[in-house]
Amino acid sequence: MKLQECKKIKIYLIFLHQFGGIEYKSNRIKVGDIYAKVYTIIRYPQSVKIGWLSSITNIPNTICSLNFSPTDNTLLIQNISKGVRQNENTVDNIKDEIIRQRTEREIEDGHELIKRIDQDGEIVGYMSILIMVIAENEEELQKNCKKIESKLIGMQMKIRNLANLVMNAFKSITPFNILDEKIRKIANRNVPLSTFLGGMHFASNRLQR
Repeated sequence: MKLQECKKIKIYLIFLHQFGGIEYKSNRIKVGDIYAKVYTIIRYPQSVKIGWLSSITNIPNTICSLNFSPTDNTLLIQNISKGVRQNENTVDNIKDEIIRQRTEREIEDGHELIKRIDQDGEIVGYMSILIMVIAENEEELQKNCKKIESKLIGMQMKIRNLANLVMNAFKSITPFNILDEKIRKIANRNVPLSTFLGGMHFASNRLQR
């Protein structure tokens, strides 16, 4: 059995014992003899490939939690439209070229998402991804975290360490709890259901047939 699978089994056994032996620090957790740190993704690229989620869920030395909840499309369109209008009102006054380009992309993405919901009948909801990095000691944890950060930056994603919310984050990633409301507000991002399902490993297998 692979070492990383043994680490995961240790953590799941502690889950079964109602969270015994868990020590919470300001930005990390110690679960039995395993050290861990929880991240969430707060920015995604404009476009993703089929099976993109498997590139995240299969990262060594991690436990990943995916959540998707459908939302009211009418209310969502109103909120997206409001955000688009705010960006359109401010984009011409932005001096920083990088921020300006990001804002312009957000406007384009907003228009495209409204079209997909309103005209194409696309189901859209809130997606959140939590990633718990695990290691046998603190030095190894730091190395593993740097690898995760580098990999996701390479995928044009931005992640956030859920420091000061480690208890909320840890409970959210366990199999016996729902997503914590504070974590939900930080992690949730609007995505079409097709993008979420298309990110699964089985999606690429189907398309190859």
